[in-house]
Amino acid sequence: MRSSLLTLLTLLSAPLQAQISITSSGATGNSVNASGAYVQNFNTLPTSGTNAWSNNTTLPGWYAATGVSDPNTDYTTIVSSSPNIGGNPAGTLYSMPQHFDNNTATSSYRALGFAPSGGTGNGHAALRFVNNTGSVLTGLTVSYEIRWGYSQDNSVDSFDLIAGGSGYTTPPTVIVTPSPTAVNATGTATTNSSSNVNGITKTASGSGYTSAPAVTFDSASGSNASARAIMKLASSSNSVTLSAKTFTAGTGTLAGFSTAGWTTISSVTNSNTTTSSVPDDWNYVTQTLSNLNIAPGQEIWLDWQFKKEGTTGSSVAALDNLRVYDFGKNDPAILTQPTPQSVILGNSAKLSVTASSSNTLTYQWRKNGSNISGATASTYTIASAQPADVASYDVVVTSGGNTVISTAVPVQVFSRMAVRGPVASAASVTAPAATYTQDATLGDITVTNTAAYSNKFDLYVPDSPVVAGTRPAVVVIHGGGGNDGDKTDTREVQA
Repeated sequence: MRSSLLTLLTLLSAPLQAQISITSSGATGNSVNASGAYVQNFNTLPTSGTNAWSNNTTLPGWYAATGVSDPNTDYTTIVSSSPNIGGNPAGTLYSMPQHFDNNTATSSYRALGFAPSGGTGNGHAALRFVNNTGSVLTGLTVSYEIRWGYSQDNSVDSFDLIAGGSGYTTPPTVIVTPSPTAVNATGTATTNSSSNVNGITKTASGSGYTSAPAVTFDSASGSNASARAIMKLASSSNSVTLSAKTFTAGTGTLAGFSTAGWTTISSVTNSNTTTSSVPDDWNYVTQTLSNLNIAPGQEIWLDWQFKKEGTTGSSVAALDNLRVYDFGKNDPAILTQPTPQSVILGNSAKLSVTASSSNTLTYQWRKNGSNISGATASTYTIASAQPADVASYDVVVTSGGNTVISTAVPVQVFSRMAVRGPVASAASVTAPAATYTQDATLGDITVTNTAAYSNKFDLYVPDSPVVAGTRPAVVVIHGGGGNDGDKTDTREVQA
């Protein structure tokens, strides 16, 4: 495992060696059992101050970077903050409280936050897995939360009552922390018949707030009411898009993200661009990735792109409570299918298959759907191909009570026919070496060429035509002139 990657440029120029390993049994260190779940709640992120961020070290298997089209600059610091971010926080990686209604930056429940800036760059958080199950993985399910923070325009949009308290004989006075610029927000409380505070009306927005001001109450006539100020959103919103891509082992990278075959899985957008709502605004996403084909040793990367959709200001979104599970396995799985075979009568034909499994593999080859006696290895050889061997062949692979059937492929047998006819000299043979025509009954074969002399050649045709009225052939031309010629200088031309 590498201790750190200082820049994403380094990431792009050298293979990455550390990742979350998906295994068939056990789950120790940075690994997850294929029958279990990888869980990340981000609660190990710092709770205060500005701290160093190192890819694949701060959170093993995680990479964070920023860029306009493609992420080309690593984050090197992570800042602990509340979700109400003042000013323009573009380009910052945040450790934020898990629940955004908790405006205390030091909450021990964390989320990984970004403040994308559009023109300056989008934020990327990527999670890297490698398939070490020994079987092909065909899918997975990922669930996560996106929590929307607030980029404020430095004024208070509204007040949100958290607790009404009790014993208020008269409405208490709402006390809002003064603005640094002395343009203060104010509000008026109301009480209900149960002597509780039941609402706060904003009477002034104030301005110049760099973070949400504290809200308290004059408690002379009651106690324990609490509230918070909600900052007005800047005219911008964020989208968060999950994408995935598989890589050969050790080659995973975010390079060329915009063009290099990443598949979009899901996308959510915070559309609340001009007014605020309850600060704990969030989306819960569950998405199943199917029809994957992650071979043993291959990697799959999941990337969350945090993108600014508005035109001004900057807002914050955070990833939280991630689970990746239901790693679908083909067990057994066929890695390499058999291939069609075309052989000359009397020669050998070999069929083979490559399969993987976490259990013992067994094989049964079939001819036209019927089992071939004794053909129970990963390869099947016809020692001397005859017309009766022309058929469709497949293999049934079994492991651990599960079965998969390979692609059926044809075996074609060619018969040798010695034919004399006018053909080009060996020195000028090009494909095709001759022109053949064939009658409708597949009987006579006529070979024509404008050359004034003849060479001996062999014409191989299949015993059974593939398509009615046609017969593909192989011409072997002997290059020594007349009669049988010099068979050490043969040329084979597909017709």
